[in-house]
Amino acid sequence: MRTPEEQLTELHRRMDVIRQKRIRRARILSVSAVAVCFVLAVLFAAAVARAPIQASETMSAGATASIFADHAALGFVAVAVIAFCLGAMVTVLCDRLRNAAEGGDKRDAERH
Repeated sequence: MRTPEEQLTELHRRMDVIRQKRIRRARILSVSAVAVCFVLAVLFAAAVARAPIQASETMSAGATASIFADHAALGFVAVAVIAFCLGAMVTVLCDRLRNAAEGGDKRDAERH
């Protein structure tokens, strides 16, 4: 039979193990989310770059910004998906940085 001090020590050890697993899962999830958003943004950007550009009569030779003049909805969808992926990626990265900064402050406070 364990003494109450030993039981408390074991409880704290188990809590630390569970906390570390939770932190590891959150880190893996956030890194995976950033990677998926980055890959999607690159794939959609590559798809937009390879989209067939058909010069219309209203499009001048230097009007490269109007590559979706004939198919405006396709352009809006592509830009929206790319913007969403990049926005999600930046949001997750900023959240990770904020949590890391707060975690460092909390760890320093616990040590003292």
